[in-house]
Amino acid sequence: MLLNIIKFQKEGPGNLYYSNLLSYYQKGFIKERNSGFKIERFYEKVVIEKKGEEIYEKYEPVREPVKVGDKIRVKLRITGEDFYEFIIIEDPLPSGFEVIEDEKNYYFYNEKQVRDEKVVFFWTEWYGEKVKEITYYIRPEIVGSFHVLPAKVYLMYFPDVYGNSDENYIKVVEK
Repeated sequence: MLLNIIKFQKEGPGNLYYSNLLSYYQKGFIKERNSGFKIERFYEKVVIEKKGEEIYEKYEPVREPVKVGDKIRVKLRITGEDFYEFIIIEDPLPSGFEVIEDEKNYYFYNEKQVRDEKVVFFWTEWYGEKVKEITYYIRPEIVGSFHVLPAKVYLMYFPDVYGNSDENYIKVVEK
């Protein structure tokens, strides 16, 4: 068994301050975890249908490979039981996907940040509501099979209160 030892040695007067961060990799499939919050992530292909004069969007769960250029709806379902403040939701993007900006919808969060590798949502208070949902849209731009890390929800100042979703795999084929 390999052990790592950290040894601190101080000489002279004054205080010694230190911090430690442990980071590790897990073998196998990352499973959903609930420690104050539960988060689930769903990928749904957007299908445009026309009935008479009406055009509307229909959402089908992604169970097969998607095509380059398809519009995919990401739905995050967050469940929490208690009153919390300063919540962060991070949803990693699959490689080769881009976020489609859709600002016409109003959501309960205070801020949304679209970054290269993830979408982050912030909100200040969770009033013990049972379930909240956030949706946004992505589009695949590169062919391949992609691993997607779990979505996370946690408290900004008390990260021990958190939850993460299952990891996902998504395959993209030519149009």
